[in-house]
Amino acid sequence: MDSQNMNKKEDIVAYSSYERKRQRIIILRRVLVIVISVLLVGLMTFLILDRYFRIDTIIIDGSDKYSYTQLCKTAQIENGQSLFSVKEKNIKERLMSAYPYIKDVEVDKEYPSEISITVYEEIPSFYVEIENEYFIITAELKVLERYVDLQRLLSDYPDIVCVRTTAVYQAIAPRRIIFKQENDQRYISKVLVGLSEWEEYGKVKSIDISNKFDITVDYDGRISLELGNRYDLDTKLIMVSTIIKDHSANAYGSINVKNVEEAIARITEP
Repeated sequence: MDSQNMNKKEDIVAYSSYERKRQRIIILRRVLVIVISVLLVGLMTFLILDRYFRIDTIIIDGSDKYSYTQLCKTAQIENGQSLFSVKEKNIKERLMSAYPYIKDVEVDKEYPSEISITVYEEIPSFYVEIENEYFIITAELKVLERYVDLQRLLSDYPDIVCVRTTAVYQAIAPRRIIFKQENDQRYISKVLVGLSEWEEYGKVKSIDISNKFDITVDYDGRISLELGNRYDLDTKLIMVSTIIKDHSANAYGSINVKNVEEAIARITEP
């Protein structure tokens, strides 16, 4: 009797184990069928969309420096290409790494067949001389272009401002200038940004920051501005503006605002 009960128990255990295995196999088959179905549906959808959503219009706006053909080629987009194969991030990275004057890029897909690219370009505000070569830079010290002929540079950009800086270690477009003294980059950039936002900036001819504690500015070729260091720069420029407005458009001389407590103006009226 005991032997028969043992055999029955063994048969029940074996059957139960077999059933569990069979159920697992059924579940795995069902999951596999679902996964394959989803993949097939996805593939069919992609093939349909890839066939019908093809680029037939490419709009590029905002660039004066680079041609439409240049930008399309570098962005690697063309008519007939699948709109779904275009990655906005890739286009932005390609254009910004290839062209120094490009500051930012926006890419928009207009389904079913249009792509629009808006380019934002840097303003060539300043130039610096480094070992008899001339580098156009932004207020953030990004290098835009290199010239070997100063007259040609001034012909291309007649309103550009000359900047004298501390010693430069490296200047390569489209990277920021690297100075021999690491802290100079942030310091000089803050001065240039502050001056470029000044209401009278349009009449600035040159800026000398070769001595960070004795910054001077040539205003309109007739007034020398002695600013000292960069601290309280906004206040100093307000003081300078007030003094300039109190004199005629032909007055010349110097304005010393190194000490914000007291401005010293040596101005001569013609």
